[in-house]
Amino acid sequence: MPQQVSWRVPIFSRCYSAILPKWSRGQFELPTAMKTPLLQMVTLALLCTEPTFARAGGDGRGSFFGFLIVIVFTYFFGVAKGRQKSWEEKRDAIAAEALAKVRAAERDLIVKQQEFKQANQKFDEKVKVAQSEIVRQSDILASRDDAFMAGLLKGRNWLAKFIAEADSVRHDQIEQWLRQKKRPAIKSAEAVTEANREARRWKGQSKFLEYQLLSYKEAYPFLEEYEELILSEESALEVTADGEALDENVDRARIFLARDEYERLSEVEKNQLALNRYLERPLSKWQIGRFYERQVGYTLESQGYDVTYFGATEGLKDLGRDLIARKGPETLIVQAKCWSKAKTIHEKHIFQLFASTIHFKLESAGTGARPVFYSTTDYSETATTIANALGVNLERLALDKSYPMIKCNVSRDGEKIYHLPFDQQYDRIKIDGNKGEFYALTVSEAVDRGFRRAKRYFLKAG
Repeated sequence: MPQQVSWRVPIFSRCYSAILPKWSRGQFELPTAMKTPLLQMVTLALLCTEPTFARAGGDGRGSFFGFLIVIVFTYFFGVAKGRQKSWEEKRDAIAAEALAKVRAAERDLIVKQQEFKQANQKFDEKVKVAQSEIVRQSDILASRDDAFMAGLLKGRNWLAKFIAEADSVRHDQIEQWLRQKKRPAIKSAEAVTEANREARRWKGQSKFLEYQLLSYKEAYPFLEEYEELILSEESALEVTADGEALDENVDRARIFLARDEYERLSEVEKNQLALNRYLERPLSKWQIGRFYERQVGYTLESQGYDVTYFGATEGLKDLGRDLIARKGPETLIVQAKCWSKAKTIHEKHIFQLFASTIHFKLESAGTGARPVFYSTTDYSETATTIANALGVNLERLALDKSYPMIKCNVSRDGEKIYHLPFDQQYDRIKIDGNKGEFYALTVSEAVDRGFRRAKRYFLKAG
């Protein structure tokens, strides 16, 4: 019986002698994870194939090919195993990253929920504040309506107090700051409180008086013309060009002339110089209004009317009648307004003139009178419509300081006297052309025609 040859040793030796030296030299590299399992499987394959081939009496070549198949299978199995492990590592890394993102998202969600909750709380607080403010404003409006329904006087009193309260808010804030600052100033805060209380009281009273004055102006528009005159210090005390007090016995030309000029110049020169300076001097609103009334009066006198300067002589009692002009059976009730072009004559002034004309008719036992309105500015559309309906004549006349304004008057005893615009009796003097009276442009013209300046500047009209 032939001797049985073992193929395990030569095959095993050849495989290891072929592979192991290369592994040791780094020429045959497999994944580290495959080395131990691979050697184990190779050895197992050799042990499993050798008995089969030995019993078959083979020469060992079939066993070698089987071994190679096992080697290839083992290689790919190792590669797949390594890739599976690499995929598992990547999967675990991705899962860990996703988990970290989820947890971060959860944390962000919690933060957002807290922020939303805080914002919602703040919004609710603002809604409550807004609701309370609406209620407060509703109460204020209700109290306002109640006050005005009770009467205009009570309504304006309420409005004055409301404005005073509104103005005091800033002082209340200062008081709170003084009390709540790092080092509170209690005494200063109390002083501010007391001052604020006093200021609120005076503010309310001043506002009430302001509205009261506006009520008077609305009811009596002519008061606007005399407001400056009433409040002007010059109306109470007139002074000369040198600042000296001026009484009724002193020549009013001294208002425009220094003492040396008054004493040095001739009668004609000083009176003409005073008139020139009167025309050149800036005038107050009241003075401009009076000047315009005189100009309108001169215009009507030139048309043959006998003019009474009612506003200038009666003052606050003129009832809105600046001039009363008569010619035969015709009587004109005239109101004159010298306003800037930026202002407009409104219907309330038309109503006042019309009412004054009706009152004049009633006082004059049915005497006919026609209202005429003179103005330097435009009339509103409503004022024009109403004036046409009520029969009020609307006239436009520009201010002119160049017209003759020296009144040359003949007294009862035949004495010829001229009056300058600033003389006290100027507006009471009437010019009658049938008596040789006229308007002179210059002092020389008046003197040349035999007129002299009045010696007593407070004389009554002749």
